[in-house]
Amino acid sequence: MARRVMMLHAGGAVVTVLGFRRDAAAPPTVGGARTIDLGRTRDGRLVHRAWAVLLVALRPAAVRAATADADVLMARNLETLLLAVRVRGTRRLVYECLDIHRSLLGNGVVARGIQAIERRLLAAVDLVLTSSPRFADDYFRDRRSLAAPIRLVENKVLAIDAGSVLAAVQRAGAWPPCVFAWFGMLRCPRSLEALTALVRNSAGQVRVVLAGVPSEQEVGDLAAHVAGVPGMTFLGRYRPSGLPRLYGRVHFAWAIDHFEEGLNSA
Repeated sequence: MARRVMMLHAGGAVVTVLGFRRDAAAPPTVGGARTIDLGRTRDGRLVHRAWAVLLVALRPAAVRAATADADVLMARNLETLLLAVRVRGTRRLVYECLDIHRSLLGNGVVARGIQAIERRLLAAVDLVLTSSPRFADDYFRDRRSLAAPIRLVENKVLAIDAGSVLAAVQRAGAWPPCVFAWFGMLRCPRSLEALTALVRNSAGQVRVVLAGVPSEQEVGDLAAHVAGVPGMTFLGRYRPSGLPRLYGRVHFAWAIDHFEEGLNSA
């Protein structure tokens, strides 16, 4: 989120961030933008998230007041798209979709209901931002018959001042040991299993550095797991400004994701 706010600021926009939080308290700012807390949701608990969104959607006065001066509304997931459609009026509406949730690709009764809601909401969108060419072609164009234009914004490190970023990068030393990075949303059990086996079977020739936000529901107690594997290190959360330092200490980045194999990950 901070990266997107920084991009909007760089383009001359004044940004206010409205959204739900997973932590106990919302940060006062994100990427320099003021935040408005809409409530707390829980990781992996779809029903709880849906109920929290419905409560705000039924009483949208706070969202309407917070966006009264906005020229453009930008929704970053399906639940905030619902709220944006409720209060948009005549303003332009942008939908940013960087992940396709499993429910949007399923065939069950609940999944089909969510997909029907998504189709209705997409009809109100003026522009879609997405992170993958296959999301654009295979999902929005083929599956959803989206008429609105699509802009591809790949999920890469934001380097507005590329010179300072490159200057901050320090090259990792020669190998062995060869050091792999797994950064970001740490939620793929198969990746964790593969990297653990790689380290354990390498006789000290391979190390793995992990950093980011682990999903306890998917990978369990990641810190405890890593502590039991010599050669693996978990550094916790990081800020975007710390990425040059993090990548500077590794040789390769692990970019394989089987989190939703056959669905989003396909």
